[in-house]
Amino acid sequence: MLVGVIVDLSVWGLNKELTYSVPPDLVARVRIGSIVRVALRNRRVRGWVVGVDPDGEPQEGISPIAAVSGRGPVFDAALLEMSKILARRYVSPLSSFLSLFTPARLGRRGPLWPEVPAPDRRPADRVLWRLRPGEDPLERYAELI
Repeated sequence: MLVGVIVDLSVWGLNKELTYSVPPDLVARVRIGSIVRVALRNRRVRGWVVGVDPDGEPQEGISPIAAVSGRGPVFDAALLEMSKILARRYVSPLSSFLSLFTPARLGRRGPLWPEVPAPDRRPADRVLWRLRPGEDPLERYAELI
């Protein structure tokens, strides 16, 4: 199995998918949106899986991923597509937008998510929404403001 990984470095030269193989013991945990540790120039860096080729065979010279962080993926294919659109629109590396979907305390001790208030005490103006295909996020924010 081969995966495409965007490394967590906001460097234009690394703003592309790097190919890594997946060891057999990690295959079940690796999906789009998974946070992984990969080798890059004699050091380990954090990255996000943005493509999966289940039929890909490991080849000579392709490094394996070292580890998978967290309990599961932090984004799905729809959020990945939105982050690609935002990266193109704002002329930024894709990794800068993928980092927004990653919990700040991932990999550290303590609770992953802040405590959520009980439903009866939750503010009425909080709404969770997802962009529809072709919808412009700036128009949606302007509408909400």
